[in-house]
Amino acid sequence: MWWLYPLFGHGTASYFLGVFEWTFGTLLLAGFWDKGLGILGALGSTGTFIATVTIIPFMPEGWDAAAGGFPAMTGNMPFLLKDVVLLAVSLYLLRQDAIRLIRQ
Repeated sequence: MWWLYPLFGHGTASYFLGVFEWTFGTLLLAGFWDKGLGILGALGSTGTFIATVTIIPFMPEGWDAAAGGFPAMTGNMPFLLKDVVLLAVSLYLLRQDAIRLIRQ
């Protein structure tokens, strides 16, 4: 995601990411009525959370050296760790929507 900041600047990059997250959330909600839209939302959220989960190992000063390093987290690490759970939920929703679409 580092490429967004030089391309758009911090403010516009934040809006860019926000628009995509709201779009994927809306598509996930629409998946209750239209399985195809749900699959698009689940694919988008899966991609988003894969991108954020890959940041975790490389977070500067993310592991507390005083506590022995991994898995003692400091700074923004607990905030990013929630994306592991959200990635699992996105994959589950993708699977469920695909099954519903196949059965239809």
